[in-house]
Amino acid sequence: TLGHVPSDRIMQLWFQQAERENLKFDGMGLSIVMWALAKLQIQPTDLFLERWFGMFCEVSLTLKSQETANIIWALATLNIDPGGGFLALWNDCFTREAGNFNSQHLSNLLWALAKLDIKVDEMTGFMPVWYEAFERNHASLKSQALANVLWSFAKLKIEPSRQFLDLWFDGFKREWLHFNTQNLANSLWALAKLNTMSERLLPESFLDLWMDGFIRELRNCNSQDLANCLWAFARISTVEDVHIPDAFLKQWDRQFRVESQFFNCQGLANVMWAMGKLELQPSPKFLDAWFAQFQ
Repeated sequence: TLGHVPSDRIMQLWFQQAERENLKFDGMGLSIVMWALAKLQIQPTDLFLERWFGMFCEVSLTLKSQETANIIWALATLNIDPGGGFLALWNDCFTREAGNFNSQHLSNLLWALAKLDIKVDEMTGFMPVWYEAFERNHASLKSQALANVLWSFAKLKIEPSRQFLDLWFDGFKREWLHFNTQNLANSLWALAKLNTMSERLLPESFLDLWMDGFIRELRNCNSQDLANCLWAFARISTVEDVHIPDAFLKQWDRQFRVESQFFNCQGLANVMWAMGKLELQPSPKFLDAWFAQFQ
């Protein structure tokens, strides 16, 4: 909470003491410890992790909604594969506590499952329960949560229902002024990925609001966001009529030149492919920067 990262020596002593004393945690304690390790980006020792998972099995029936969400978020943040046995118990906790999750919990836990590449269709009853909870809480979703939820759907290859999309777009219209460039780019990328499953996803007003928001924040845009949004426009253009204003293209071109040194080969390839797909004529300054980085 204080943002201070303890030294390696302190953490070594902490893990040794925890392992020596065979510490017992209740559900809240397990959640707090793993959440703290994730916030500090400290990987637990193998022995500590083995005992932590053992304690989880003992106390899983007592876990509350926030603890359930925080645990899976922490494991995903630390890139710890929890295994099938853990997921079955965790899913039972989720189902039992579904009525108590708030919008942030729902966003965080879906993001975590996506980051861990968990096949949610193999988790008994998970998505129907998640949908019900989302419908109860959608009005309170903030910009970051909205972006994370849509990104998670695309990452998990979940074809969204029309009702979900309508609620999501309602949330976007409410929160679009608070979306930063990463939120905007990730959301458009996700819609482009989902567009391969369902045609004509976008309401008429969406792209106008998206453009206004992105142009407003474009000077803060990094190479990944620049590549993602142009690639997404090109993908969406296969099923939607996409008009990209000159004002956007000029600012995108200018920001590309600022960020060109940070583009990798995949990003460079994606933006050139997108320009071809959208039949855009790259500027001489863009080409100079593109070729300089490509070489």
